[in-house]
Amino acid sequence: MEDQLTELDKLYFPHKWQKRFPFDQVLEEHIKFFNKETEKLKKSIRCELNVPYGLLPREKYDIIGIDLPDDSPILVHVHGGYWQVKEISHSNQGFLASVLHKNAIKLAAVGYELCPELSLQEIMLEIEVAIRRILGYAKKNKSRGIYLSGHSVGAHLVAALFSGFIQTLSSEEQSLVKAVFLSCGLYDLGPLTSTIINEGLKLTDENAKLLSPQNMELSSPEHVSVYVVAAEEDSPAFLDQSKAFYEKLKNSGFKVEYRLLEQVDHFNAVEKMIEEDFEATQLFLGEIRN
Repeated sequence: MEDQLTELDKLYFPHKWQKRFPFDQVLEEHIKFFNKETEKLKKSIRCELNVPYGLLPREKYDIIGIDLPDDSPILVHVHGGYWQVKEISHSNQGFLASVLHKNAIKLAAVGYELCPELSLQEIMLEIEVAIRRILGYAKKNKSRGIYLSGHSVGAHLVAALFSGFIQTLSSEEQSLVKAVFLSCGLYDLGPLTSTIINEGLKLTDENAKLLSPQNMELSSPEHVSVYVVAAEEDSPAFLDQSKAFYEKLKNSGFKVEYRLLEQVDHFNAVEKMIEEDFEATQLFLGEIRN
């Protein structure tokens, strides 16, 4: 497949820029990691699996760590996969709880339908519904807070919540949202319309602009901390977008920090979250313990 990609395509395929596997093996190895580590973890930690927030097959989330105290903080994670990869879902994101559980933090891993079965705009609305449901769970259990996390295009979906959704929440619900972690994200979808990725997304130039957090009017409650996390060995396009989005948030009055993970690529930026001494893991834990 690599030979079929244009130079623009390659800029939006992090597979090409990592150094650990041949291009065609990267995604397969990434999914293998998700499945293996999540299966192992679910055997040792109590979970509530496949909680529906809608009627469609992937409109579910898992809560990992239901043995923890009711009021434990919750990391809510939205996975990546170009809004299209069927093998990545909420069901294989439980590996993230490996370190979280040891630190008395629950994980809520959110699933969503994929393009082209749903449009990207419909997927963005799914995430809003899921977050409302998890906020309801958090309120019921008097959680000490929820922390939003997104990796790759999951970071796009989380960032878009600040274009209006967060402002529709009650003051109690807004106070529960403590921090946001956006890892290796895409925030400007404009370039994708000219890439092979758009075969499934079917974005027009106009839609791409409207659905890009980089072009949205964004705002946040003053207390919410936002971390824009980039990986040194990611695609140059992803790195540039993370820097530009950090600047946008800073200029929009967000309480925001930019972090660059050295000698880390797009894929192990999330895989290494099973390691407690990994810089990004420490960032998450430090903020949640605060």
